[in-house]
Formats: sequence, structure tokens, C-alpha cells
Amino acid sequence: ALFDVFGTYIQFYPIVSTFIDLKNDFLFSLDGQNIKVFKLPLMDHIASINLSDQSSESFKIMNQKLYLKTLTGLFIYSIKNLANNK
Repeated sequence: ALFDVFGTYIQFYPIVSTFIDLKNDFLFSLDGQNIKVFKLPLMDHIASINLSDQSSESFKIMNQKLYLKTLTGLFIYSIKNLANNK
């Protein structure tokens, strides 16, 4: 859901997701084995990161790194490397 600075409801954006994260003007959504990246506020889909070899539970993006929690451990990826492997 999108609200203005006064808390007034503006619009609802439906997404299919098991986990989400917000970073600056971007929304990151874990959908199955893909992390989808949307540009806010219009929810333009700008990228996808395929994690087909991992059983992802959650993730966090900090300091140009993707921290991925799986059933077997924690994996750390460089965002720059992920963008190049798209």
C-alpha cells in the first residue's frame, strides 16, 4: 500500500511475495526463487535476480551486498556481480 507523508492512503499495489525489503526508492520482492526489483512509487519492474540453485527464506540488501538466508546457511553476494550475471 502507498501512503503520503500524512498517512493518507493513495494506492494499493498487489504483488506475490514470501518476503519483501525496501531500500531507498526500491522494493525487493522474493517470489519463489526470484528477487524482483521495483522502482517506487510507480512500482515499475526494473530487474529480476534468479536464485534457482538456492532454497531462499529471506534476504537483506546492505552496503552493495545481498545477504541470502537459506535452509542450509547464509550466503553473501556482491550486487555488482549479480547485475553482471543477469
